[in-house]
Amino acid sequence: MLVFSGIDRDLLETYRLLMAEYGISLKKEAGQHVLLNAEALSYMVESAEIRTPDSVLEIGPGPGNLTEKLVERGPRQLTLVERDPRFVRLLRDRFGGYEWIEIVRGNALRILPDAQHSVMVSNPPYGISSRLVVKTVLSEFDRVILTFQSEFGRRLTAEPGTRSYGSLSVLTQLRYKVRPLAILRASAFYPRPKVDTVMLRFDSRKPPDEELRLLKGLLPHIFANRKKTLRAPLKSWLRGFLQMDPDAISSVLESCPVPIDERVYKLSPEQYAKLASFLKVIVRERRGR
Repeated sequence: MLVFSGIDRDLLETYRLLMAEYGISLKKEAGQHVLLNAEALSYMVESAEIRTPDSVLEIGPGPGNLTEKLVERGPRQLTLVERDPRFVRLLRDRFGGYEWIEIVRGNALRILPDAQHSVMVSNPPYGISSRLVVKTVLSEFDRVILTFQSEFGRRLTAEPGTRSYGSLSVLTQLRYKVRPLAILRASAFYPRPKVDTVMLRFDSRKPPDEELRLLKGLLPHIFANRKKTLRAPLKSWLRGFLQMDPDAISSVLESCPVPIDERVYKLSPEQYAKLASFLKVIVRERRGR
């Protein structure tokens, strides 16, 4: 795997001038760190394999270092979503002359899930990682390039039975094929974070469906006690969410197509997909009563 380290001096100087001109200072405690390694920025965009017909979304573009590389690719449309009004003004000054670039002031987590863009490429704040992944899973992107703290990235690619495996692992791997592309050392960012960052690529397996949306609500409940068997949290969910009586719950558990006496963290994403298909029918029946 590629490793990028160090800051590009020209990028740093440009960054400092822009920040001074627009009176901006980043909040390190909020997980705001700007990638100032030119090779890493170029590699992010190259890895997205952006083509002319693509509509691209970038969230939290900040001063526009990654945006500049995206512009060079010339997609059909580029949408920048930035919540800081000072950065919005900066971005409009830098990129407002392009008719195919839309600059939106807003919270990306409120705009997502997205069905309008084929590609997302972003270096988001660490603080929104979990919520961003869930929103990305429910969006209709074909390809996604994102950066996360290395430990968080391991959760998205973790295999069943491992310590990092959890609800986000299942949800993400059912929606996308996820693979790490590169390690970004802390020295490649300013302000410098405490840990290294991983660059991940997500390739769509299938569009978000009813089963995936069901799992979004079900998996956190199941993984709340990840070393328990599936039986207990599933029983609790049937009783609480579907208001089922003991006899009905017993019937569901007996006909469940996945082993309910297996520990939660040992069941594969494919087994959870089978569980969701099974429960979908039951949910429809209960709601139709």
